[in-house]
Amino acid sequence: MIKTKLVGYIHLWNYLKSQGFKREENTYKSRENYCNWYAYKKIIFDAEKCETDDTAKHTQIIVNPYIFPIDNETSIEVTIINEVNGIWFEQKAYNLNYKELTENLEKIEKMLINALNALSLTTLETRNEQTAGSNF
Repeated sequence: MIKTKLVGYIHLWNYLKSQGFKREENTYKSRENYCNWYAYKKIIFDAEKCETDDTAKHTQIIVNPYIFPIDNETSIEVTIINEVNGIWFEQKAYNLNYKELTENLEKIEKMLINALNALSLTTLETRNEQTAGSNF
């Protein structure tokens, strides 16, 4: 089996590795992106456990770097995808540059988790309201 060399945005990868991230090949990479990898790690703050994946004990945070071939412009996305009360949600911070990410990664992670946890409360309250309303 030939393993693809992971290329693009190496200084970003070095930073993410120092923050506990792992890296994998991005098999969904488009021709418009010179980076062929994404990074991920378990979330260290209190977040909802993924309901569908019984093997996942923690929600993961995913970092997708982009280098665009036309002008070598860069962009970074930070994403959390999780199922909350049977509904799938994707929380994302996007169009970040290297400085914004490295100076704010922990803050971004906390904000995404807060949004995910708020969704959990909201969808639970909505279901309770629907259940209560059906009793009348």
